[in-house]
Amino acid sequence: RANTSDALLTDLKAGLDILYLRAGPRCRDNGDVQAVDCPENEQTSQQSNETHDALEMATNGSRPDARFTLTDLDTKAATALRIRFDLGLFDPTHENPYAQPVSAAVIDGPSHRKVAREATAASVVLLKNKDKVLPLSKTSKVALIGPWIKPSLQASLAHGGNPYVHSYAGTSSTMVDFADGINAVLESPAMIVQGCETNQTSPDDPHGTFAQAKRAAAEADVTVLAVGLTAGVYDADGVGHEEEMIDRVSLELPRVQQDLIAAVRGSAKKVVLVVVCGSAVPFDESAADAALYAMYGGEEAGNGLADILFGATAPS
Repeated sequence: RANTSDALLTDLKAGLDILYLRAGPRCRDNGDVQAVDCPENEQTSQQSNETHDALEMATNGSRPDARFTLTDLDTKAATALRIRFDLGLFDPTHENPYAQPVSAAVIDGPSHRKVAREATAASVVLLKNKDKVLPLSKTSKVALIGPWIKPSLQASLAHGGNPYVHSYAGTSSTMVDFADGINAVLESPAMIVQGCETNQTSPDDPHGTFAQAKRAAAEADVTVLAVGLTAGVYDADGVGHEEEMIDRVSLELPRVQQDLIAAVRGSAKKVVLVVVCGSAVPFDESAADAALYAMYGGEEAGNGLADILFGATAPS
């Protein structure tokens, strides 16, 4: 049966930088330590302390473990420290150009947003392009449908962050959604229909949004249909949520989004399906004439996707 020492050995042999997790002696009965320095809960604290103690006992002789040697530890520590030295983390702040304060005006300025837009476009993967539906024409009559076309319309997302950035992201001054990015290119504004809430119970359609989506798709030359997953939003079956440390209960999209795709497919002349997520999502290939895997596009999600849709940038 594997134990904490086995896990430490695996990390060591893999060359990973073993963290002296934030607990350990300085978080035990030490009133001077700030909360931010210590684990968030009792379980995490216990796990951190066990990791710390196992490494201490295996290397200091109190509970020898022949699999751990100081030479191994020195080698791995040297690798981790060498990288930090190369990054200038131990240099005086005034000598490290990467440690200088950078104003929000620079970080959120034109040059940085240009890089964000280019990165977004580069991350979009073309999965299908039947009969060269893409690139789209700027003169096309377009319907924009789906919960990921304009996320601000989704009440279910009101409590969380923008789904184009998922987790671990700061707040940008401007988040360009798919609708705004695409409309900035089109000569005539597209028809926008949300179609569904990503987490609503299907086929419940109390406001007739499926019917609206079908009408818009029928009127348009081409329909861009954006669906996907995000953190903390899921349907009654738990489908739709994706995040680290949590297994998805299903690889599929939430049922309501699958039903929306089927409804739109039955009315639209041409469908470009855009799937927003950070992991695998199967879909019926016959449901779309073109398909793009868009991942989480960040602050320039809309402009980056538009660059792909209209041929300004080639997809991956």
